[in-house]
Amino acid sequence: MSVTISKQEHNNDPDRFERLFQLGITYIQQLSGKVWTDYNTHDPGITILEQVCFALTDIMYRSDFAINDLLADDHGNINYHQYGLATAPDILSAPPQQPEEYQAYIARSVPQLEQIWFHTNKRTPHAGLYDASGILQRFYRRQQQSSRGNDGQSLSMKGQQDKAKQNLIETYHRVRGLAEDLQSITIMGESAIHLIASIQISNDNTEPNQLAAQIYQQAAQWLRHRSGSDVHELYDILLSYDGVQQINELGFAIVHDGIDGQTPVSDFPEHASLIVPETQSDILLTLIQNQNKVQLDAADVAIQIDRLFQQYPSGNQSPVIGPVLPTGTHRDLSQYESIQTLFPRNYQLAVRNSFNRNVHSLSQRHQLRSYLLLFDQLMANFCEDLNQLPALFSTYVNHQSSYHSAILDQLRFNGIDEHYPPNAKKRLNKLQAEFDDFPERKNRVYDYLIALYGEHFPDRFHRTFSPYFPEHDIDWQLLALKQNFIVNITTVTNRRGLGDNLFYAHHTGGYAQRLISLLGLKVHTGDSDGSGLNISEYLLNVVTDENYIQSDIGKKAMFELHSTVLPHFEPLPERPKGLALSAQQKRQLRASVYALSSQTLPESLLQYGIDNQRYQVLTQSKAGDYRLFFDMGSHHQQRWLYIGRYSQKQKLERYCHWLQCWLIELNQHSETLYVVEPIMLRQPKTDLSSLANTVYIVLPGFTARHCDVMFRQQAEQIIRANTPAHLSIQVLWLDFYAFYEFENHYHTWRKQKALALQKPNSTNTKHCDAVANNLSEFLSKPEVSSEVLIL
Repeated sequence: MSVTISKQEHNNDPDRFERLFQLGITYIQQLSGKVWTDYNTHDPGITILEQVCFALTDIMYRSDFAINDLLADDHGNINYHQYGLATAPDILSAPPQQPEEYQAYIARSVPQLEQIWFHTNKRTPHAGLYDASGILQRFYRRQQQSSRGNDGQSLSMKGQQDKAKQNLIETYHRVRGLAEDLQSITIMGESAIHLIASIQISNDNTEPNQLAAQIYQQAAQWLRHRSGSDVHELYDILLSYDGVQQINELGFAIVHDGIDGQTPVSDFPEHASLIVPETQSDILLTLIQNQNKVQLDAADVAIQIDRLFQQYPSGNQSPVIGPVLPTGTHRDLSQYESIQTLFPRNYQLAVRNSFNRNVHSLSQRHQLRSYLLLFDQLMANFCEDLNQLPALFSTYVNHQSSYHSAILDQLRFNGIDEHYPPNAKKRLNKLQAEFDDFPERKNRVYDYLIALYGEHFPDRFHRTFSPYFPEHDIDWQLLALKQNFIVNITTVTNRRGLGDNLFYAHHTGGYAQRLISLLGLKVHTGDSDGSGLNISEYLLNVVTDENYIQSDIGKKAMFELHSTVLPHFEPLPERPKGLALSAQQKRQLRASVYALSSQTLPESLLQYGIDNQRYQVLTQSKAGDYRLFFDMGSHHQQRWLYIGRYSQKQKLERYCHWLQCWLIELNQHSETLYVVEPIMLRQPKTDLSSLANTVYIVLPGFTARHCDVMFRQQAEQIIRANTPAHLSIQVLWLDFYAFYEFENHYHTWRKQKALALQKPNSTNTKHCDAVANNLSEFLSKPEVSSEVLIL
């Protein structure tokens, strides 16, 4: 690397001072023509141009700082989550998908297991079911040995096995693939055997305990990974050790009643493990040195073995450690010094107390400062924009402005109070707001962050199907949706193939979260009564228009208005921006709408009541009041639904706008998505061929957006494009009553399933099977299955 600055590279810089200055001269010549021909350096205009060009080079220098410097906080640290940047271990380390990957993941995560075997179920190899088996870690087997009863069985074995099994299930469900499950789990304690050996060691070996520990550790490893029952392989390995001269005897045996009764092992059990000595009676290894038997210290041998097992673990792998994340150098880029401080002293611009009190001279300096303020303000604003780049690039939407203004003070601009108008900050912000399309610029930032992960958000889909927002608010809604997508980027990308963690009743898996984010739906939670429908909170049932018209309240609230009345209808003004209702206002509104007095909500009012043009105001001059009607739009003669009345037209308009806001909230909060995996609902004698590799996507079909056929088609395409290719997707669009019943069944099953997994016993398992059967029977109903669309 050169230690000098290349003149050629400097001369080629398009933003260097000389080029900026020459470009300014060119503009002056073009604008002034023959009016001004004096381009000498003593000219004040040339001096001003020089100072401006110098200040511009300083701003360009600030703009070229490394991005990690621009994003660093006061301590030089970068909040990567705040900027939507996932770390490499989180975003690149994919969750397990193949049996050997599950096996490695569980081995790292379950400390009770020394080794784990994970493979597809042999009876149904293509159903997404797995069988898992494992053997307890040596530490827990040692506890079993120390607590043996008279019958030789471990008193704590079952407890240790149950705990290890529980940890295995919980670990698996954290990374469970969609439409997959564990069919069987077997946790083995030990088929414990002793090492029986007589080995001659060299005379100069001063650490016989350490050599004995190495022999035990190697024998345990060979026993775990052996391919047969021939001990010659272990014989050759031990003979290669430094200090081992001859092996007189080598074998394994099961010891009965102390060391007097031994049964040699010729056919090893499938999962045999070595008993590591803890007491002198456990040592059946004989080391001979100088033709004398070495007295081994059991405690020292056990300590040495522990060290070897920690240094060379048998199966557990350490998690991958990612690279060190870069930091930055914090720079306060908002500091700006006025260009008037760069002028020669004879201009007396930067002098606070000028000795020249000539009125004419003072007025000239004041006029020049006012002229320079145009440049100063633009450059100070730009410095503030640089300082606010972290806010622009973050996932937050707090500032709601992408351009910023800086208010100069006396330290940065001499005599600024004489030049600023009243409320300068407010006026500058208002001026910049005319050119600042914050939602559009922030959306581009979000698009860039999403593209970093190879993703694309369906903007056109949301712009096309957005009945709840006026056109000028769609960009803001997109910001909220993209913000949620980026904040959960690891889940919706890296874990997009994972199902729900059924260990927890309200957990939503990566696959469901991805679909919910892309479609702009609400994450379901499930309240105390088992339903997540917001409509149900207000004791309302959504019914068809036909059923509503035939009901008692429908006969009273529906009207057929004569043609002579219709011309007296008046439309309502547009709904004001940013209108929000409190919980008390919603309850009052629910109670005051006459059409809802019998706890029924007609579909048309829910779906089209958000449209301001559907409402009409009828003035009753004799009664002195105003009445609000809603156009149901049906072909029935009684198409006008009576909403309410007020004595003042302004209050009636506000009442109608509140109603629209409330209906929008009911629609949005009802739009959610559930993923049901039939394989998780299987019963002991269920035919798995009809359940395997199938997923139900359940959505409400009665809301303003979901009742649109075109929306359903586009939504189904998004679902299919984001679903693993080997799965068959069945999409269900349910009406209000069917969806309400489904939610009750689903949330009941999730709670019982979580209880059965957390506290496994026959009672919980039986209850879980019962509610799972209820959910399966509901999904098999003809009226429900008729709504299924197979993708």
